[in-house]
Amino acid sequence: MELVLHETVYLAVALDGNDETATGHPGPAGATAEALRSSDVTTSSVTPSLKLFYRTGWDRAVVHGSLCGSPWRDFPLSKAAEGPERWLVAEVPLDGPPGPPPAGKPLLEFVVADTAKTNWDKPAAGGNYCIDVPGVYSLRGGNLRKVGGRPVLVVSDLDGTMVGDDSATAAFKSWWEDAGVLRGGVLVYNTGRSLDSFLELLRSKSSVMATPDALILAVGTCVYLRNPAGGPPDQPSGWKEDRDWSATLDERWNLKRYMDVVPIRAGKLEALNHVRRHFGFSTASTVACGDSGNDILMLSGENLAIVVGNAQPDLRQWAQQRQATETPLPSGKQRMMMAARKEALGILEGLEYFGFKC
Repeated sequence: MELVLHETVYLAVALDGNDETATGHPGPAGATAEALRSSDVTTSSVTPSLKLFYRTGWDRAVVHGSLCGSPWRDFPLSKAAEGPERWLVAEVPLDGPPGPPPAGKPLLEFVVADTAKTNWDKPAAGGNYCIDVPGVYSLRGGNLRKVGGRPVLVVSDLDGTMVGDDSATAAFKSWWEDAGVLRGGVLVYNTGRSLDSFLELLRSKSSVMATPDALILAVGTCVYLRNPAGGPPDQPSGWKEDRDWSATLDERWNLKRYMDVVPIRAGKLEALNHVRRHFGFSTASTVACGDSGNDILMLSGENLAIVVGNAQPDLRQWAQQRQATETPLPSGKQRMMMAARKEALGILEGLEYFGFKC
């Protein structure tokens, strides 16, 4: 029989490759988990499902679990199209008996195992992981917890903003991969660098730098989207040019007759809005981050904006003048905030200010 729920249930599971695992068949129920991301729970889903993300060093893995006390079975995990590298995802149909789980039974009781069933990830205290209510969950290092917050599109400059202090860059990467991605967030780097220059930077900073979903390069004249099927993100084949954006630019000039000299700031905001529409984000859920005058255009749009604490004097002066003329948001906050912390730590400070980091 089919389980009829009024919420869609998601589970986000994040494990590092060196996490310890237990060996053996799952034991009795234990370690009840908290629900995650209330903002992502829908109330009118026609086909309820569990979406499970799993980050692991295993090449392949399965979710082995029981829905509402039904017989245990495997739910296969496959490589996720979204999020950082090494993430797997499973779509789990909720097809148990109708109504709430039987008394004493969780909505989902589960463990994760490699496909050979020789290594099992289970709670350190014993038993199995349990979910009692719909939601989005995060499991890391044996800790099953609720992850709150809304999806956000972060569009950040690179040099002096996201990149500079490796410890700050790593702090953003840690939060982004543990929380931002699981909420449906999207990361875009908006930079004057070329593709080759960006790839060189990513290779040198791969241990501390979050992998983006899209790139806006050469002051907005080029847009690239991730192409996981083509190759890793530090190789040209791992990216594909956004032909829609290229076609939009081609409509604006006749290359056979004209040569345009583009101002240093031209294109960053228009490209940001193109990418924002591509990923389906509103301006209220889009945050631009920058540190210099080159970023003024994308910081001056209708989207939210963060000026990091190490911003250059010309940008700080412009931002202060702009703040004085802008009407505060309905929440009473400024559309553009000036962070006290530098570089990527300033981005995290700003995301917390706007309510995206909690």
